[in-house]
Amino acid sequence: MVTTLLVLIQGSSCVPISAQSEIMRKMAQVMPKAEVLWVEKRELEEINIDSLGDLESCSEHYYQHESLYQRVEDYKAVITSLADQYSQIVLLGASEGATIVGLLRQDGLAIDASIALNGGGQYFMEDILWNMEQTLVEPERTDALEGIKNFAEHVLAMTEADLRQDQDFSSNHSLRWWQEMLLLDMLDVWQKGKSPLLMIQALGDNNVICDER
Repeated sequence: MVTTLLVLIQGSSCVPISAQSEIMRKMAQVMPKAEVLWVEKRELEEINIDSLGDLESCSEHYYQHESLYQRVEDYKAVITSLADQYSQIVLLGASEGATIVGLLRQDGLAIDASIALNGGGQYFMEDILWNMEQTLVEPERTDALEGIKNFAEHVLAMTEADLRQDQDFSSNHSLRWWQEMLLLDMLDVWQKGKSPLLMIQALGDNNVICDER
């Protein structure tokens, strides 16, 4: 009888689970005897992979629902509804999925353990700047650094009314998503967690701060 539920939490791309199933199944091998739960992001449920030319080109409807805290609420609803059926619930998330793991650990859910892969540093902005320093050369680097800093200032100054009205998704994310990510202090998030945590950071990941010292 299966008594463990492994909850897999995908990253930030607008790629439906059906297109990530091979990767997700490999992640599930960390607990081969557990039942596995995937929760699809809103507005990706009906995407037909065979007819989708660009997996990174999502609809306006997807971006209108793109929010870390919406994902957290969706996972909370599903986990709460299933909690009585399992003696153990384990979370496993990578990239943005690791951020969702951190936020879920704060909510008093029936979570027994969590695994966070390549979740990044304390602040998202520091990860972005570090990535640019590692991957760009001059003069592009200076221009890009100035551009992202100006963009971040603009996003952080936006009100709730601004976020509801904004339809600019040119950054491949909603501005609500950007504001939520920029405001997070992940050190504080991890410290407030209430279940055992295994955190793994690959040194070859240029998207988040890696320090071999």
